[in-house]
Amino acid sequence: MFLESKVIPKVEHWPRLAQVEMSAGYDWSFEENSNFKSKWFGLMCESAENFGSLRSDQNKSADDDSAELQFVKEANDLKCPATLTKKGWVPNANAGSPENYVFHELMGDNWSGFIFGFKNELAGSMARINFCLVHDGDVLLGSAINSSKPSWINEKAFEEIESTLKAVIFVP
Repeated sequence: MFLESKVIPKVEHWPRLAQVEMSAGYDWSFEENSNFKSKWFGLMCESAENFGSLRSDQNKSADDDSAELQFVKEANDLKCPATLTKKGWVPNANAGSPENYVFHELMGDNWSGFIFGFKNELAGSMARINFCLVHDGDVLLGSAINSSKPSWINEKAFEEIESTLKAVIFVP
């Protein structure tokens, strides 16, 4: 969890990782307490094998996957709604309508990825930010959500998170 705050918030107000155990692993998301007013984003690591549409050259046949693994892949594909093609990262159908998000492709020394800012009803604000960075067979997923009003996730916050991500270095 990365946090920017002028004062240390009460522990019970911090955003948290919520996990639901499944027979083939888990499903997870970050949740924000409505009393939390600081900027933040959370991170998780996942194997690229647990995605169904991360790469355009992936075998689309899920016949060999158990029903549980198919569910994990579908959940992960919703968290990383873009596909790596020969032309780079492009949003896929899981991202929704292009007018409802801001999408930027990201590149690092030994990784590539993307960041989404999903727009809110409030002009100039975003409901959430999702990003995925891919290095070899690993995926670093992250998100920030905003459940409080007014929204702290705006264009400036999106740019700050994007700038932070560009500094990521994967080491062996």
